[in-house]
Amino acid sequence: MRSPLQAVQARYFKSSLAGFHAGVLGGVVLVIWLAVASAVQSRPWWSVFNVFATAFLGETALQRGFGYASLTGVAVHIVISGAAGALFGLMVRDTSHSLRTRILALLVGPALFFLLHGYVWRRVSPLVTLYTSERTMFLGYVIYGIVLGRQPRYLRALYAPVPDPGSDLTPVAPAPSVVGTDSPPAE
Repeated sequence: MRSPLQAVQARYFKSSLAGFHAGVLGGVVLVIWLAVASAVQSRPWWSVFNVFATAFLGETALQRGFGYASLTGVAVHIVISGAAGALFGLMVRDTSHSLRTRILALLVGPALFFLLHGYVWRRVSPLVTLYTSERTMFLGYVIYGIVLGRQPRYLRALYAPVPDPGSDLTPVAPAPSVVGTDSPPAE
């Protein structure tokens, strides 16, 4: 039997894991958006990722074509998106207000843009703010927020019963939760 502290820890872990899932998926969608937007703007699709890689590789990342620098830039986006998603998951542990969570996620996406583009990148790698389109980045983070709003779906999936692979029986819905257990609130 779990102690109440273990139940709370499990709830926090599952919430952050669901947020991480939504954040990484949002990061992948953001990467796809930035690649398509670069191609539409008649630039190589990987150029924006090379710009982000300047934070770690310096200005030499701009001189390379697609390769290590581009993958570094993609990784930067995915890691930042996943970490932001995990923090978002900790903020919205309650899945009973899915609309509220989606609206909050729509606000978190642009807020992340303003934090990164307006503060972090200006200090860590000023080339990012010089060589990227603010409109494209802002719209990308709005899209990220839309994807991040799917976090409650991933959290509910973590609480779903897992069927036994050897049986033909369908899983029975879990009993109603009791305060202090690690199951999510009902919708």
